[in-house]
Amino acid sequence: NGQAAGESRDSRAGVEFDITQLVNFGVNGIVLEVSAGEDGDAVESTLKHGYCSAEGRVWVSAQPIISIYDYTVSATRDTTGRDGVLALDIVVRNGFRTDETLSVGYDIYTPEGKLRNYNVKEVSVPRLGTDTVRFVEAVWSAGKWLWSAAMPNLYKVTLYIKYGGKVIEYVPLRVGFGTSEFTADGFCRNGRKVDLKAVAYNASSRKETEEKLLAFKRRGINTVCVDFPQPTWFYDLCDSKGFYVFDAANIHADQKGGDRGPDGTAANKPEYLNDFIDRARSAYYRDRNRTCVIGWSLGSDSGNGYNMYKTYQWMKNADSVRPVIYVGADGEWNTDLPPMEVQSVEQVMKTTPRRR
Repeated sequence: NGQAAGESRDSRAGVEFDITQLVNFGVNGIVLEVSAGEDGDAVESTLKHGYCSAEGRVWVSAQPIISIYDYTVSATRDTTGRDGVLALDIVVRNGFRTDETLSVGYDIYTPEGKLRNYNVKEVSVPRLGTDTVRFVEAVWSAGKWLWSAAMPNLYKVTLYIKYGGKVIEYVPLRVGFGTSEFTADGFCRNGRKVDLKAVAYNASSRKETEEKLLAFKRRGINTVCVDFPQPTWFYDLCDSKGFYVFDAANIHADQKGGDRGPDGTAANKPEYLNDFIDRARSAYYRDRNRTCVIGWSLGSDSGNGYNMYKTYQWMKNADSVRPVIYVGADGEWNTDLPPMEVQSVEQVMKTTPRRR
């Protein structure tokens, strides 16, 4: 309707704009403007893949005036290894101009489809405000259905809000219980050492991606390293088919031979700091609840410097569990793991024997 709703300078990560106050009764006009040559391009100047069109991937959605604004999910083993611990932070939003009392709850079903746990809490949310409802629940016998690449068992979790005695909104999730650890001996999933066999791959169409993942599976590949945030369905496939994922921020700046001077790498120019951190933030907040994501990458080799140091620190503060890696660290402190062997798709398909 002729008013700016927001702007994103990241061509790969999803972005949401709240247009509530810009909507009129009757017919509304929504315009998407895509431009090149902005400052954000300097942060992805070495991206080798083609232009990512927004066509067909833009939509408008509506929520109730009382709604689920955000959520965080953690599904781990307990200390015995027999049961699980489900931790939920559900942020609810009250759009009324009065304080409102509502109920927030969840149901969880086993991979076999049996209701295992449920709970509900009543909360008073201030006018035009938000509140966070927390659950920490023991899930009996979750140790029988832990998630791993070899056994991708997923529980169904449904978050919901009840207001005026009725369920007005629910959010369905699929989560896998278990723990991931990187130790001196390597990667461990659910206390067992796992050899990570990785391929560098970025999603194309859903059908082709599913076929590729199945082909990787038959050749013993259990880990996928991406170059930038992928479509949301890509992570659904990795969760359900059993792949560990190193997710990546969309940072692909020209490293300029490691030059940190005024005309050198964008990784050391403070004027680009917000772009660097914003791209890491976008990847983290969108994909943090994914079972398959076991680590974060700060993007391709973009040189090193102030922006990469601060971006690494931001990601470590946001996620104290998963490792953060950066291929351009060049022996400096802003990467948690040594370089790992990652095959190309061509190498996997030509040289890795197919399993029956």
